[in-house]
Amino acid sequence: MPAKPRGFKPTWTTTCMNPPNTFLHNRLLYLYGQLGHLFDAQNLFDKMPRRDIFSYNLMLSAYSKQGHSKNLWDCFNSMPFHDSVSFNTMISALSSGGCDDKALAVFVRMLRERIKPTEYTYASVLTVCSQLLNGRIGKVVHAKIVVGDLARNVFVSNALIDFYAKCGDIDKARLLFDNVNDRNLVSWNLMISGYYKNEQPEECIKFFHEMKASGLKLDQYTVSNVVAAFFQIGCVNEANKTFREIKEKDKVCRTTMIVGCGKSGLEEDALVLFAEMLSENVRPDDITFSSVISSCAKFASLYHGQMVHGKAVHVGIDGDLLVSSALIDMYSKCGEPTYAWIVFNTMPVKNVISWNSMILGYAQNGKDLEALGL
Repeated sequence: MPAKPRGFKPTWTTTCMNPPNTFLHNRLLYLYGQLGHLFDAQNLFDKMPRRDIFSYNLMLSAYSKQGHSKNLWDCFNSMPFHDSVSFNTMISALSSGGCDDKALAVFVRMLRERIKPTEYTYASVLTVCSQLLNGRIGKVVHAKIVVGDLARNVFVSNALIDFYAKCGDIDKARLLFDNVNDRNLVSWNLMISGYYKNEQPEECIKFFHEMKASGLKLDQYTVSNVVAAFFQIGCVNEANKTFREIKEKDKVCRTTMIVGCGKSGLEEDALVLFAEMLSENVRPDDITFSSVISSCAKFASLYHGQMVHGKAVHVGIDGDLLVSSALIDMYSKCGEPTYAWIVFNTMPVKNVISWNSMILGYAQNGKDLEALGL
């Protein structure tokens, strides 16, 4: 095989590293953004001899994914002009970062620049209104959706259903749902969740049965809300039956069942469910642990409580405020105020609940002076 000439480089290398036009530059920007290589994307963007709207939008997307809000704003404000993608990226990024007011301000700027909103724009803005519980602006957005003839788009319709449900107008959400021709699983789940969160568990369950009758397959989100609704009205057997209907159960679904059992006086069942969760390698969160620990406290099982405490330490969640407060209560009710004090004393952050738990724990165990000392 003949030797390669000195300085030889394969064609694909020279083409990829030194693209001859903006199109290939943009393809590289997209690749860097997808891989999270922000430095490489920025370096390439700065050296590009020509940039177009796609170049800027790709950088906005890259900054958004990495959470670089200052760079995001700098890039957005340096653009010679914007399009709907630019504004959609900004609104979505700001909303995801908890800057809902700024997201609304960007939407207003979009309208002032006479850029036509898309279905993605409206869905993102309605999400912002839902998070802010801003019914007034949400209704204005709804009016613009109707004028723009997007009301029957299922993506937009779902965002409207979610907005009205979260703002407490579940009847309006139902009216919108009834007018959607191509309902999907998300549409049904939003209504089921909406009824539950608006304290209408019976309607939630009724809607669940309608959904099953329609032939749609249940998912974990559906089951979580329906199980919680069954527990809310005291139908424990129905909750367990619904829970067992799906094979793959996520953390939220399992935690909902554990919390429900704990509140319904089925503490041992809650522990069994927790053991199942661990055996199937589903990682518990702070709500799961605090609920299981509370179940241990209710039937004063120090052995099980210490086992759960050990698992919380292993997972690295024992210092969580919710978990620590539950541990203090559990050790106190099991007659071990010294252990409760150790947990309390090592908490990185304390609140009124943790202080009250410790004071009550001392009082319950006859340590009145220690309780007064706190």
